[in-house]
Amino acid sequence: MTDLFELAQARDQQFTDDALTRQRATRAPEPGQRRVGRNVHCIECGEPIQAERLRAKPDAARCMDCQVDHERQRRQEAVYGA
Repeated sequence: MTDLFELAQARDQQFTDDALTRQRATRAPEPGQRRVGRNVHCIECGEPIQAERLRAKPDAARCMDCQVDHERQRRQEAVYGA
């Protein structure tokens, strides 16, 4: 017999899965994603984007290193101005 805790866990997991599905459906793709054959190349450095990154974010336009640099630059611009 399923207890109350297991039912709550299952409901919580379903809620999380539904929320992620809605978020992915409304997310706008990155502009300028470059495909070369079956590979997606970074718009900053031109290197192929790692498969793990594309599994996590299929619309990624930057490799992890360039994305980290891009976000760091955006934070600095927000704090110090452009």
